[in-house]
Amino acid sequence: MTVRLKIEGLSKRFAAPVLNQVGLQIARGSVHGLVGENGAGKSTLINIVSGLLAADAGEISLNGKAYPRSSRRKALDHGVALASQELSLIETLSVAENILLSDLPGQSLGIARVQSRARARELMDLVGLVEVSTDDRLSTLTLAQKQLVELAKALSMPEANCQLLIL
Repeated sequence: MTVRLKIEGLSKRFAAPVLNQVGLQIARGSVHGLVGENGAGKSTLINIVSGLLAADAGEISLNGKAYPRSSRRKALDHGVALASQELSLIETLSVAENILLSDLPGQSLGIARVQSRARARELMDLVGLVEVSTDDRLSTLTLAQKQLVELAKALSMPEANCQLLIL
């Protein structure tokens, strides 16, 4: 078994302990679900792995290498994608603009725009948004379609190939 993600001794406390010495191994190509009661620490664990929150103790490795999880940016650089349950989309932008939001500042040339639309279309097809145009405003989509846009956005990472997708 090739281990993609390994967590050892991960702990986090707020007013009280939320995670206490958590250990987990996820094999490459596998699918796992985190199940538990409200307040069990599921979101806290996801937020730590995705770089949104710092752990108090413990180690995480990704593909056998120590994983610096000190920020969301570093997590993205290492290929950790997060499709949040709370949509982080902008209703007034197009589907393509939402998917490639991090790339928008450099989109002043027409060629870059065409390439961006092609990349957005590729990601939309990958997640099953075949009936939606890249130019459609997000506000015209159903909630299910918006969730697929969020997933495509998570997979749009230009810095590295997706190594770990957290839904």
